[in-house]
Amino acid sequence: MHSSLESETLYRRFDTLRFPLIILVIYIHNASIQATANGQALSVSSSPFNESVIYFFSQGIARCAVPLFYLMAGYLFFYRGTQPSRGRWDKLRSRIYSLLIPYLIWNTLVLLLFLAGQSLPATASWFSGSHAGLLSMNPAELGCEIIGCRQYPIAYQFWFIRDLMILIVFSVLIGEWLRPALWVLVPLSFLAWLFQYWPVLMPSCEATLFFLIGAGMARYRISPFALDPWRWPAVVLAVVAFALSTGLRDAPVSWLLHVVATLAGLVAALSLSARTGPIGTAMLSLAPTSFFLFAVHEPTLQVLRKIGLRLFAATPAGALAVYILAPVAVAALGLALFALLQRTLPRMLAILVGKAARRPVVPGFACGSEAADSSGTTQS
Repeated sequence: MHSSLESETLYRRFDTLRFPLIILVIYIHNASIQATANGQALSVSSSPFNESVIYFFSQGIARCAVPLFYLMAGYLFFYRGTQPSRGRWDKLRSRIYSLLIPYLIWNTLVLLLFLAGQSLPATASWFSGSHAGLLSMNPAELGCEIIGCRQYPIAYQFWFIRDLMILIVFSVLIGEWLRPALWVLVPLSFLAWLFQYWPVLMPSCEATLFFLIGAGMARYRISPFALDPWRWPAVVLAVVAFALSTGLRDAPVSWLLHVVATLAGLVAALSLSARTGPIGTAMLSLAPTSFFLFAVHEPTLQVLRKIGLRLFAATPAGALAVYILAPVAVAALGLALFALLQRTLPRMLAILVGKAARRPVVPGFACGSEAADSSGTTQS
């Protein structure tokens, strides 16, 4: 087991990362400045500059967020703090409340929203796209939309939670065999990621690889902050490699550069979590909102992007403004709604976020480290 100081430092540093990583996830989902209405693509003016900026940020730097979330999830699932570790079946049971119930609630809410939107002529065009035709589906097909049988659930971003649940169940079922199996599973998953070959629909290769890396680090007591002294070399390497990957994005070497940049980006992000001051304090105070923002950012982002593109996409500058500002607007709306629910319906909010806001890590703010310890990055 670890000392209380080590555990508090771990939770505090992971909590510092949660909100900025969620913002990066929103920008990943805004990478394609395109939208459809009534089955027709909206006209968007672009430029090589726009494409490079969007690729560098959304397909580059922001792409570090998902691997890091899974690494933290794997680490925290197997981390032993100051208390004796609970049995694996007890841990699995707790995931019903922190993962499964929020997953079902949010996907059901989004399904109902899409059904209502598609049933009204005035709003049908805003709820078209990949989930068009919901009104003609039978109950089994609608259930499949929630689960994501064809790859993604209707609340697209919740593929992350679904894959995390699968990995947790897998880890619990194989029990103590996981520790020796990591020596085989991690290299095989890394090779699959490197060569972009993954025959399994779910969980994704990236999810599997980095969850297992985090699990291995916890099982073998390797600190996620062991490479802190390499902070600035990692930052420089990540930025340079992502820039090269952007400039050579049509070349075969682009993916290799992306892999190098992602690994360097993970080291950089973990090491930067040690920084304190006003920014660190602000990130800690916003950490409890991270799961809620994760849950509500789609289809909110999709709708705001369509509105923005209809109004401003006639010029490259307008399209770039939509790319930059739509996630900002989504985050602002999400934070306002979170604050409203926190004041008026705190119990309902606790259920919606998997009862994440329980243990205060900053005076005056309830944060999700306790939930993170039990559900990894459900709050991500």
